[in-house]
Amino acid sequence: MATAIKSKHRIAKGWGSVGVSLFAALLLASALSAREVAITLLHTADVHGHVAANTAVAADAAVAADAAVAAVSSEREKEPGGPGVPGGPGVPGGPGVTGGPGVTGGGLLRCATRIEEIRRRDANVILVDCGDLIQGSPESFLTQGRIIVEAVRQLRYDALVPGNHEFDGGVDALRRFYEQAKIPVLAANIHSSQQEPALPGMCSFLCKDVDGIRVAIIGLTTPLIPMWSRPRLLGDVTVETSLKALRRVMPLVRAQKPDILVLAVHQGWRKWGDDPANEINAIARAFPEFDVILGAHTHQVVEWATVHGVAYTQAGCYGLWLGAARLVFDTQTRRIKSKQIQLLAVDSSVAPEKTLEGLVAKSLKETKTYLNQEIGVAAVEHKPTSRVRGQSAIQTLIAGAIAERVQADVVIHGTLSEASLRAGRITMRDVWRIVPYDNYIGVAHLTLDELRQILEENSGYFKSRDFRGVYGLTYDLQPKAAVGERISNIRLTRLRPEATPGQAPDDSLKTDAGYQTPEASPDQKDNGAEKTACRATEGGTPERVRVAFNSYDMASAGGRFPRLRTILDQSTSRLEECPDADTRDTVLAYIRRHQPLDIQAAPGAHVVRAR
Repeated sequence: MATAIKSKHRIAKGWGSVGVSLFAALLLASALSAREVAITLLHTADVHGHVAANTAVAADAAVAADAAVAAVSSEREKEPGGPGVPGGPGVPGGPGVTGGPGVTGGGLLRCATRIEEIRRRDANVILVDCGDLIQGSPESFLTQGRIIVEAVRQLRYDALVPGNHEFDGGVDALRRFYEQAKIPVLAANIHSSQQEPALPGMCSFLCKDVDGIRVAIIGLTTPLIPMWSRPRLLGDVTVETSLKALRRVMPLVRAQKPDILVLAVHQGWRKWGDDPANEINAIARAFPEFDVILGAHTHQVVEWATVHGVAYTQAGCYGLWLGAARLVFDTQTRRIKSKQIQLLAVDSSVAPEKTLEGLVAKSLKETKTYLNQEIGVAAVEHKPTSRVRGQSAIQTLIAGAIAERVQADVVIHGTLSEASLRAGRITMRDVWRIVPYDNYIGVAHLTLDELRQILEENSGYFKSRDFRGVYGLTYDLQPKAAVGERISNIRLTRLRPEATPGQAPDDSLKTDAGYQTPEASPDQKDNGAEKTACRATEGGTPERVRVAFNSYDMASAGGRFPRLRTILDQSTSRLEECPDADTRDTVLAYIRRHQPLDIQAAPGAHVVRAR
């Protein structure tokens, strides 16, 4: 018995030696297999259709981007120990970010050069676009987005996040785009009441195995899309808030056991707090496990900020920057060992990538011809600003064109850019400068009291660029009066009591300030003014006035004008949405009819002191 026990002891002792040897071997094998894997996340944001940004339209966009960067640069934080936050074109303080007003850099052609350089250098590259990719350039408009499809496929994007402007052409057009692109679409908070997924190729998140490392990329769009786009554009699509979507999706993501968590989002970080469109602070607080958040939407340039412990970066707009986040993962500790987050300038010193350039050359040549075509002559310079806030020659040009197109008594509309229309030759490029957005027109039949409520709401923006000008009326405005008492003495300047159904406004009518309503020429029908489905259904009366808006404002302008939307959605307003009455085409036809162009700013708000 004792012998047997001794024998067992010897056996156990022997196995112990073997176990130690095996353990040592495993440690050695683990040490030999432990390695560091570098993964580079490349990201673009708010490209807005700019493939080749060497047009005057894009140059103006770059100038606007400069202003946006300058406005927010003082609000940015530097990452402690990190590379900081660079400036943009013409904004000092940014390593490697050069240029200035009128730069000809940016665009996907130049981004492609940067992307291919990094792919030749780094083995593991993931490329993501964070939204507002399609709308905003002549080349994308003329090709109905096909040039963007060609570009993103050639560049081999791994994922696309929808932005709010993706819906400007309607959900059906967006679905066609994604069907052609055949690239995963990431949006955890977009749903459909009729089909799932809501968009072709759409999923909440994507898990990629990159050199043995599992990388999860979750996508979100801005939840405020229904406040920018009318229901006819969204169709069956709905959008939920960020936290609600993430609380539902993150358990599914965690079940995949990812090593790296990335959030790609069409929202921007606001240092002083979130708003309904941008929920980055709330996201970072609720989900601190994200290794990096790739932002968009606000056109800001943020190289590296820390938001409640989470790294945040945003690649500006128009392809003027390419974001690059290099994460080094340690396979032994199963943790990210280091992060290097940069924004790479895509200025005019970066040459267009030759392969992509050849692929889109025909479309770009046609775009150049389109932009250079002459459409008329301006007798004088038309500026977007004037002494009377909200009223200017450009605002009157846009509003007057709308009034004539849809036979409106009143138009409430602002300017759409800071561009002027110079005296002399007018080209299509000039029209794009003053009307860069693809909005359409609508007409509502409103009472004078409803008009007063809308003007009252508008008065809250009197000192901001969101203040809308008017056409066809004047009124007294007391900015310092109590809310609800700022607007008085509304005077209609285009209304004719004897107006008959379908009849255009009286061309001889003068306003109380002497403004002459532009005369309509006999060739109006030839220029498309008669093609709109939105026609006058009855003559204006003091009880109900035909008031025109653009589709952006009809949706509430991102929540700026909720009272306006409530009024328009009432059945008594009999809102006529005119999808074929595009604002840009309307202005174009108007310029052609009124030659030489000489528009004087119409009267609007008369500012009076509070009584």
